[in-house]
Amino acid sequence: MTGITTMLVDDDAFTRVLFATTIEALGHQVVGAFGTVSEAARFAVTAKPQLAIVDLDLGPGPTGIDLAQNLRRSHPSIGIILLTSYDDPRLIRAKNLTLPEGTVYLSKKQVDNVSIIQMAIATAMLHATMDEILPEKQPALAKSKGLKISDSQIEVMRLVSTGLTNAEIAKQRFLSEAAVGKAIARLVRQLGIVATAEQNQRVLIARAYFEAIGRATRNDG
Repeated sequence: MTGITTMLVDDDAFTRVLFATTIEALGHQVVGAFGTVSEAARFAVTAKPQLAIVDLDLGPGPTGIDLAQNLRRSHPSIGIILLTSYDDPRLIRAKNLTLPEGTVYLSKKQVDNVSIIQMAIATAMLHATMDEILPEKQPALAKSKGLKISDSQIEVMRLVSTGLTNAEIAKQRFLSEAAVGKAIARLVRQLGIVATAEQNQRVLIARAYFEAIGRATRNDG
């Protein structure tokens, strides 16, 4: 797996270096790092990165939200993580700022927590929210820890959590797309997952994956 192609946008050079090091350590590929909205927007048009990690405050001029909105319009499948010094996303809404649908909110206080960053990436690639991956109560999926999940099933769950389609998983696992579909269907039955209008099946699989590896917890630093 070559990893998710990632663009970093932050006006602080140290933060860009820190994130680049962390993202690459997680097995992903940093394809561009920029300090301004204009540079990042021009790059995204041609490079089409799969993920953008964008600081909210980029100094004078357009904000990170402006860039995120632009990216969502021009590249609907891109995963977006908004990096900010605010501890609570409600503070953003209080300023009448609207995040694009599927944007993951990440506090700068969490940039040294690799597990949280990994979950943020997986969540962004699913166009979900951290609350969907880490709800306060998870009784339906908590039992997954007691199930016998094979290594191959864990790998399929991991690939689903990164936002890959069945076809992309099939290519990486050297399987047919139909075989991947059947593997996911077995996982859904085994985990007792029931998708609803509010929460899709792949988000629930991602949550189960993080539970299974012991990272879906509110106590991660």
